[in-house]
Amino acid sequence: MGICGNGSKLDWGDSAPGIDWVLSTAKLDHLIENAAGDLTFTAEAGMTLAQAQTILAPERLFLAIDPIYPRSATLGGLIATADTGSLRHRYGGLRDMLLGIEFVRADGQRAKAGGRVVKNVAGYDLMKLFTGSYGTLGVLTQVTLRTFPRPEALRTVLLSGDAVALAKANLAIAQSNLNPIAQDWLSSELISQSGEGQATSLALRFGNLEASVIEQVEEVRSLGQSLGLQTTVLQGEPEQAFWAVLSARLSGDANDMNSDIGADPAPEQIPSTILCKFGLLPTATGETLQLIQNWAPATQVRLHGGSGLGLLRGPVADWDREKLEKLRSHCRAHSGFMTLLEAPRSLKDQLDIWGYGGNALP
Repeated sequence: MGICGNGSKLDWGDSAPGIDWVLSTAKLDHLIENAAGDLTFTAEAGMTLAQAQTILAPERLFLAIDPIYPRSATLGGLIATADTGSLRHRYGGLRDMLLGIEFVRADGQRAKAGGRVVKNVAGYDLMKLFTGSYGTLGVLTQVTLRTFPRPEALRTVLLSGDAVALAKANLAIAQSNLNPIAQDWLSSELISQSGEGQATSLALRFGNLEASVIEQVEEVRSLGQSLGLQTTVLQGEPEQAFWAVLSARLSGDANDMNSDIGADPAPEQIPSTILCKFGLLPTATGETLQLIQNWAPATQVRLHGGSGLGLLRGPVADWDREKLEKLRSHCRAHSGFMTLLEAPRSLKDQLDIWGYGGNALP
């Protein structure tokens, strides 16, 4: 038996032979409790992220999650794949937001862990174990997540130019009192598709009170000028559209940007590209981005400057087994990993898509 939500990430991971039928939780989409005063949100696992954000919007709250399939991804599917996005820089990953779960075990028994309050010390922390488990531990039926106040103001600063200067800026920001909600390296191919330049860039998104955002943006602008970097500031609708385009590109919607931004790709489009999730020490992010661009210039990369986690989407023709193994070796040399999420079956069969033996279960 296979398990899925809406199926937006059904092809992530290795093949699973012997599946006779697939259990979908898509109809488990009811709201259980929106405790705005406690900043918690409880819903069935089949509710989509888009539905949850719509429910929270009148309270000026939101779930600080920005995955690459924002329209169709379900809450249960996001937890099962640990697909958080750029906002983890400020708000943490899904493991940090998940307060409680209910699930069905392999023997058919219902179980639960955690609760509906932020401070909960009851029982073993199964929530962290379930995050990223890809449905191997049970079927999620209900989740409780922490919510956050929606920022009063949002602005994004794009720094572009010399790679060495960008690395200095990334380090300086990490060591400063600045508090961006996202801090991403963007490959030249990805930034060019957004219409905001042609060069490798560092995107810094600020969300807070208006006065605080303005002050932080000016500080970054001054830093960029001192390092000889080009600075672009986005706000309002262009700022929102910029991040939506990044998500659409990484989700594989690269053929028709006149279509609905953020729409999920049709399954038949996926084999023409690969999608990798990788991570390494944050100090190696700039170097890694340059290596990827040298190996495959048409590849689109978003790499979180704070955590060192990233996503890579590139044409299948540019990524064979040898290049993927080179990328994995590079990540391992910097205490990281590389996982091949989406690719044609023929390519997945040539290598271990997870690439980690260590102390994991066989």
